[in-house]
Amino acid sequence: MGLEGGGLSAGAWEKLAPHLAGKAGDVGCTAADNRLFLNAVLWVMRHGGTWRILPQRFGKHDSVRKRALGWAQKGT
Repeated sequence: MGLEGGGLSAGAWEKLAPHLAGKAGDVGCTAADNRLFLNAVLWVMRHGGTWRILPQRFGKHDSVRKRALGWAQKGT
């Protein structure tokens, strides 16, 4: 997957986006920003797996952590 400036490249995002839950048209809630969420998860992975130090630009660290846990439990 291509990373540009620490985030997913446009090409990588284009390939991943159709396969993720929470997009418009899916049953249930529409995710606010799957790309931002994935970039947050990648940031945590690159910086030692500590959710508490996640920069504010990604949103509340505990919300991102809980969403990541939910995706992991579903096998996403």
